[in-house]
Amino acid sequence: MLWLRGNKAGENSVNSASATLKSAQVIAERYVILRLLREEPWGGVYLAQDRLLKVEVGLKFISREVPDFEASRGFLIKEAALAYRLRHPLILTVFHGSENREGFYLVQEPYGGESLLARLNRLERFTLPQALHLLDEVGRAVAFAHEHGVVHQSLNPLNILMEGDRIKLANFACPPSLEEQVGLLELRAYNAPEVVRGEGVTTRANVFSLGVLGFRLTVGSLPYPLTFDEAFPYRLETPLADLEEVPVPLQNFLLGCLAVEPGDRYPDIISFLAALEQSRDLLRGAFREKSFLWQPKPGVSLGDAAKTAAAKLWEKSKIVSRQLWQETKTRSRHLWEKLKPAAAQALDKIKAAPPRFFWGLGLALLTIMVLWSGAKLLKRGASSSQPPVATGPSTLPETVGPPRTAGSTPSNPVIIERGAPAAPRPSHTSQPRPRAVSKPPASGAQYIIPVASYTQLKQALALQNRLKAQNLPAKAVRTSPGGKAVFQVQVGPLTGKQAAQEAARRIKELEGISAKVVEVSSATSSPSTTLRRRP
Repeated sequence: MLWLRGNKAGENSVNSASATLKSAQVIAERYVILRLLREEPWGGVYLAQDRLLKVEVGLKFISREVPDFEASRGFLIKEAALAYRLRHPLILTVFHGSENREGFYLVQEPYGGESLLARLNRLERFTLPQALHLLDEVGRAVAFAHEHGVVHQSLNPLNILMEGDRIKLANFACPPSLEEQVGLLELRAYNAPEVVRGEGVTTRANVFSLGVLGFRLTVGSLPYPLTFDEAFPYRLETPLADLEEVPVPLQNFLLGCLAVEPGDRYPDIISFLAALEQSRDLLRGAFREKSFLWQPKPGVSLGDAAKTAAAKLWEKSKIVSRQLWQETKTRSRHLWEKLKPAAAQALDKIKAAPPRFFWGLGLALLTIMVLWSGAKLLKRGASSSQPPVATGPSTLPETVGPPRTAGSTPSNPVIIERGAPAAPRPSHTSQPRPRAVSKPPASGAQYIIPVASYTQLKQALALQNRLKAQNLPAKAVRTSPGGKAVFQVQVGPLTGKQAAQEAARRIKELEGISAKVVEVSSATSSPSTTLRRRP
């Protein structure tokens, strides 16, 4: 096929007279030429300054020196007449047309875009989302024109203008030109077969042109091979070239546009757009299984696109939920119809049961309730009873209670209760006896150190064992303030305040407990009577 590298040579040969306009030249004593925007068939387009309105406009101008000036003038007059019927954001706006001694001109919006043909010469092809979006934009512009009774006479990339991601469809009344120019031979492939044979351009012919455009945008080539020296510009007897490069959901869509016979194509642009949207939905579903490739259309904010997608999703979810609800009701009804005989039969059997069956069932339920209530009462009584006090040696693990220093070893505990004689200290044969603290003298100040109080006996015993391993005279004493058992670990009695303070300092270093030194009377300083109350 023929690839275009540029069409400047062909266009300049047409517009050699129009291209002679220079910067600062004045047309019709009103429009000051600023610069050339682009070359188009049937006239060059310039950016001009309107002296009267003080605004910039686009000026399409064709000189009287052009050999086919009269034919070009007729086409531009038709273009200006159609402009009053085609006011659409995707169609290039033409304000009015006029002529003077230099030639004929159209005043239009100052659109600075280039032709899609020039873009394709550089880019070769678009990405699939861009191609489908561009095809949809052009289709909507053509659909608007068809609604107003206008059929584009030369629907090809040369008459599609692009500025960034925005497009404008132009030159509705101008037929194809310069088909003998090699640089524009590709444009002949956009003409429907019946148009090439001399028939008029119809809506189905525009559908064919859009199909060629869609193939060119997605694949990067034309659907049919071009011919150079034959009357017909392409060979229809050959299958579509590079059809395997078209995604499967788009293949049937393009085949419906490129059918040789007009009756086999989509009947109008509305059907074309509906089929295009259906193919895009199929593509989105196929791509969504692999990766998330959706992106909003150019010119549409992400928030607006998200709102639109959320609205569509909400409508689809309502339809699906309604269908699920109807299906659930139907299945529930069928299930009830199947279970209804079995339920009625079971109910009849229960009604026919003898009275002793119901008496036995009631007695079984009553027995279960009595057993359950008795178990709860027993559990409540067990939890409210007081824990027993150990009177013998304890074998609790050393890890219970406050932390102790490394290297300390537990010893058998001694528990002293108020109102009870002190238990004798058991002898130790398996380990060396720690150095005993000297007994206090019969007279002098005596001190005890309340180290800590616990509600659990095992915690008090653990602390007592660790302190005794450090040669501190510790003992666990049970008290009942307020009727609640509390186990207090005490050190002493010790003679002299200095010795008591030294013992308190060692307790602070070993256990991290700040203990208070309490003075007691000398008359009750013996170990057997220190914390014992006589009846």
